[in-house]
Amino acid sequence: MVVRGPGGGYYDISGASPAPDPAKGVGISLQGRDLGENTQCGRKLADVKWSYLNVQCAAAAPAPAETEKAG
Repeated sequence: MVVRGPGGGYYDISGASPAPDPAKGVGISLQGRDLGENTQCGRKLADVKWSYLNVQCAAAAPAPAETEKAG
């Protein structure tokens, strides 16, 4: 899971347990410890603590199914 932080940086919060549910469509507030390493998804955070905000956002859309080209 990736979040966009202040200044436009991306943060990998895949270590959050439990993880926020994007299907709820609710904004979150979080903090974590920057491990100083980059993943394909951004700066990796540890010790992630988050909470839902009282802000309704668009729920995450399902990923499009991959289609194979016949050819």
